[in-house]
Amino acid sequence: MALYVDRQLCPEERLKLLLSNCGKVVIDPKISAKLYFNSGLNMFQQFNLYYNDQAWENAFYLFLKYEILFFDKIKKHPEYSKIPVNIKSVIASNFRLIKPKGEHAKLELFKQFRMDYIVYVEELRIKKNLTSDSNEDSTTSEESKRDLSRRSTGSTVSAPTSQTNGMLKRRK
Repeated sequence: MALYVDRQLCPEERLKLLLSNCGKVVIDPKISAKLYFNSGLNMFQQFNLYYNDQAWENAFYLFLKYEILFFDKIKKHPEYSKIPVNIKSVIASNFRLIKPKGEHAKLELFKQFRMDYIVYVEELRIKKNLTSDSNEDSTTSEESKRDLSRRSTGSTVSAPTSQTNGMLKRRK
């Protein structure tokens, strides 16, 4: 349902991109306004399911679509004036119910985006270290061969170097 946004963007950028894509709601005048309002009831139920399942991105996406559709776009539909007031009031009251949840979903989504970005940056850092370590690995393998030859000849074993300490830390 929700748009997949690349995690290499910072959290603020990801949220902006999600917000801009949610604004792309198009009302087709050929489709009955009643169908839009019926779908609004389904959106309300689906939002609550996503919210309860802690699917923050999907919940927030539906929240935004609901808000844009029923408080901005639907008023331009030619049949909007024919919709009974009680149906419009149900949509408005449902929005009042989901608004605090939608704001909470936004906060949780931002936390999730922030964690994704932190993990992404950490993975980049590790990848960068691995590529620089691969250049040092040839040196480390030569040291390992020397240590083995010392052990087999009865020489004393040297203390681990900083390079091997780094390798031990990465394996843990």
